[in-house]
Amino acid sequence: MWDRQTAMRTRLPAPVLGVALLLGLVAACGSDDTTVGTGGEGSTSSSTEETTTTSAEGAAVELAAARDRWDAAAILDYDMTYQAVCFCPQQETTVTVRGGEIVDAQVTGDPEYADDPLTVEDLFADIDEAITSGAASVEAGYDADTGRPLSYYIDQSEMMADEEHGVTVSAFEVVAPS
Repeated sequence: MWDRQTAMRTRLPAPVLGVALLLGLVAACGSDDTTVGTGGEGSTSSSTEETTTTSAEGAAVELAAARDRWDAAAILDYDMTYQAVCFCPQQETTVTVRGGEIVDAQVTGDPEYADDPLTVEDLFADIDEAITSGAASVEAGYDADTGRPLSYYIDQSEMMADEEHGVTVSAFEVVAPS
């Protein structure tokens, strides 16, 4: 027979479930091949250069190399869908970027919790800020061809709980300028 006290003693605490879910998401991002885009003209398929970094020096070098590849690719027009990875309401954001600027953003989930939409440059800036501010851990994966961030996870302080955050890009499509 079910009783509330027995159920409460046998259920895992919410933080344990949250960490388990987050670890599953991070592990899923580690595949060697990632298809980006949704097919059709302008989409790209490329291998992932997954990086796990614990030293600020290594993270800074990898970030600089990724930014160089992004600058060389000269992509200013694209559509990108990403999810925030944090202890917050789950959101999916799709941005339309033209000339390097966001011209449209669609957010699924509760709009009350929606953050400002991000460009690829904003993703680079978030990673850079974590490195320069001395975050406890910065883990990032970059596209081998374009250098754009595929995912990242930042733990600002090992002594604080629930301040960790990151982003996982689930779709990216280069759009030919009109």
